[in-house]
Amino acid sequence: MLYGAFAHFASWIRSEEALQRLLQYIDTSWGSGASLPMFAPSMVGNAAFQEWWGRYERLGATPAAAMALMRLNSEIDITGILPRIRVPTLVIHRTGDACVDIEGGRQLAASIPNARLVELPGADHLPWAGNNTDEILWLIEEFLAGREPAGAVRQHGR
Repeated sequence: MLYGAFAHFASWIRSEEALQRLLQYIDTSWGSGASLPMFAPSMVGNAAFQEWWGRYERLGATPAAAMALMRLNSEIDITGILPRIRVPTLVIHRTGDACVDIEGGRQLAASIPNARLVELPGADHLPWAGNNTDEILWLIEEFLAGREPAGAVRQHGR
């Protein structure tokens, strides 16, 4: 099960300049939650959520560790192995994802044999932000359990 995922780093950070801007943010503002527009644009203006997001950043990694992780991530390209995946795969991606371009999800689904792609509206990268979080949970439960969740209310005609 892949959500908002990519096989090649360029689906996330599209240029060296964009990577340098992210590294600069990490170096100078990590822990402030100011990266919220990149991950959950629907939550911009929600001071409590931004405070929580800043804490999430601080608890997730030190600035040095986050910068090292981003440099390592910039080398990701697993496109060559995707056709060898032989397990059921669900790819969920929001079409306007502000963080990872929808083409990253489409590439995954097109390259993994028999993968199912579900495109949902929205710009939030975080699955727990936005207006279709219940549908994301429903899709995951249906995929993992192999059945419709009890009492589920389907949206978007699914």
